[in-house]
Amino acid sequence: MTDMLEWRVDVPLLNNSYMVMDILFVILGSAGGLGVILFLVMGGESILAILEILVLAVGALIVMAFLIIGVIFLNRMELVFKVDGEGVRCDLGEYANNLNRLAWMIGSISQRVNPMGASLIAMSRESTFVPWSDIKKAVFDGKKRVISVSSARRLLLRVYCNPENYDNVAETVDEMLPDAELKRI
Repeated sequence: MTDMLEWRVDVPLLNNSYMVMDILFVILGSAGGLGVILFLVMGGESILAILEILVLAVGALIVMAFLIIGVIFLNRMELVFKVDGEGVRCDLGEYANNLNRLAWMIGSISQRVNPMGASLIAMSRESTFVPWSDIKKAVFDGKKRVISVSSARRLLLRVYCNPENYDNVAETVDEMLPDAELKRI
C-alpha cells in the first residue's frame, strides 16, 4: 500500500458502547487497584469498610467522568486518523488539545502538581501511533464502523471510521495484517 488514508471523525462518547465500556473498565480497574491497596494497608480487616469506600469512590468517579464528558466535551471527541504503510496513527482534535493546554496553564499558575501532572500525561497521549508489526489481532465491527487492533495481550487502539471510508480502511487493515487474527462481528 502506498497511499495514506487520512480522515477526521467526531466520536460520540456517552452513546458509544465502546467508549462507555472503556471508561468503565478504567474506573473499575482503578477501584480494584485501590481495593487491593486498602486491603493490604488495613491488614485484611474491615472488608465492609473497604467495600463502602470503593462503592463511594466508583460512584463519584462515574458521576464525575460523565459530567465532564457531557459538559466540557459536549459528548464528542474529534479524532484524526492516518493509516499508511508504517501503521495507524490517531491524534486528538484541536478542541481536546486546547483543553489539555488550558489545564496545564491553570495547574502551572496555581502551582499545584496534580493538575499539572495530569495535563502533562494527557498531552503526552494526544498522539498515538501503532506500527503494523505490533498488531496481532483486529476486530472489525462494520455496523458501528470501528476496527479494534490489539497486541497479543491488550487493546492498542480503536479506529473509528466514517460511513464513507469504513470499507476502504477495513480493506487496508486487512491487507497490512496478513498474519494477524482477523475477526468480523
